[in-house]
Formats: sequence, structure tokens, C-alpha cells
Amino acid sequence: MPSDAVFTTQHGDTLRWEISKSNTDVAYGKSDYEDGLIMIVPSLDHEITLDMNYFMNKNKYIREIDIISPAQAY
Repeated sequence: MPSDAVFTTQHGDTLRWEISKSNTDVAYGKSDYEDGLIMIVPSLDHEITLDMNYFMNKNKYIREIDIISPAQAY
């Protein structure tokens, strides 16, 4: 579990961890980042979960490139 995941409960029976980044953070960030969520509905008898959804994405920073303007390309 990533350390910056935010924990909440949903509908009184669902445990939820979520990580989100703003578009600005993604556009100007120069490092790997994770985003997504994990949702678990535990069973009442504490054995296996009734439902689990795992939607975590690990995004790897590849490189920075210079983009030229259309006028420079012409």
C-alpha cells in the first residue's frame, strides 16, 4: 500500500484507499507516481472478503522531450 494513500469508509461497509494526482501534478511532475483505488468489503465472519476491487496504476516517468512550435517545424 503506498504511504500517501487516503483511507476512507464508504456506505458503512466498504474500506477504501485512494491516491489521486491533479492534471497539473502529472503534467509537470518528473518522477514515477501511483494513482487509483482499492476497495474491500470485509465479510461478517472475518474470513475472506466479500468483494475486492484493485485499480492501482504505477506510472513510470520515462523522459522529458522538447517540443518545437509549428513555426519552427516549418
